[in-house]
Amino acid sequence: MTAREELIINIYKYNVNIRMDWREVSRVKRAWVLGLARDKGRPLQRLTRIIGEHLGRRVRRFGWWTNPGKGCVMNRIARALRVGLSLLGLALFGLVAGAQDVPPLEKIQSQAELDKAITVLDAGVFDAYNKCDLEKFASYFTENVEFYHDQGGVTLGRAALTESVKKNICGKVTRELVPGTLQVFYMKGYGAIEMGVHRFHHPGHEDTEGVGEGRFVHLWQYKDGAWKITRVLSYDHHAAPK
Repeated sequence: MTAREELIINIYKYNVNIRMDWREVSRVKRAWVLGLARDKGRPLQRLTRIIGEHLGRRVRRFGWWTNPGKGCVMNRIARALRVGLSLLGLALFGLVAGAQDVPPLEKIQSQAELDKAITVLDAGVFDAYNKCDLEKFASYFTENVEFYHDQGGVTLGRAALTESVKKNICGKVTRELVPGTLQVFYMKGYGAIEMGVHRFHHPGHEDTEGVGEGRFVHLWQYKDGAWKITRVLSYDHHAAPK
C-alpha cells in the first residue's frame, strides 16, 4: 500500500470520526490486495469502495442508518458520514483522473487513441518535471527503470533518477516537446514506444546557456492498472537551431 493510500485511510480514520483500530486497518489492506485482480485500473476508487463498505457495515451494526429519531445524534452523524464519504469519493476520483487520465492498454482500439493516451502521459511526466513535483514525477516510472543519456551516462532505478532530477533539473531546466515530432508505436501485450524531439530551457539564464535540443525514446508499460516508463533513451543532444 502506497503512502497516498495510507493517507486516504487516515482521512477516514480521523476526519470522518470513525475509529479504525489496527485490526480493522489490516482487514481493509487485505481486502485491497484481494481486490487487485478483480478490479484493475482504478486503485483509489477501489480503496474508497473497500473502506466505504467496511464503514457502512460498522455503521449499520449500530443501527445508525435506520434509527427514526428526528433529532437523534446518531442520525446526524450518519448523514454527515454519508455526505463525507460521497465528497471524498469524488475527490479521490479527481486525484486518479489527474494522475493518469488515460485508458488501459486493452481498451485502446486505434492508433489515434494510442497517440492521445501517450501524449497525455508525456504531458503529465514533464509537467511534474518542470514543476519539480518529484512524487508525481517518480510515479510515472517503474522501480527498476533504466535511463540512458548520451552525455550523462546510465542511471538505474527510480530513486536514483528522481534524485538526479532534484539535483540537476529543479529550478534550473524546463522541458518543451517540439510540436509535430512525437511518434507512438504499439507494443502488443506490453504498452507503447514513444519517440520525439524535445528542447530544454534555462529560465533566467538563456542568454548564457542557450536552448538545448535532443531526441528521446520512452518505453511505456501498462501493468497493474497503470502506465509507467521502464526504459529511457536520451540522445543526440545539441544546441537548438535558432
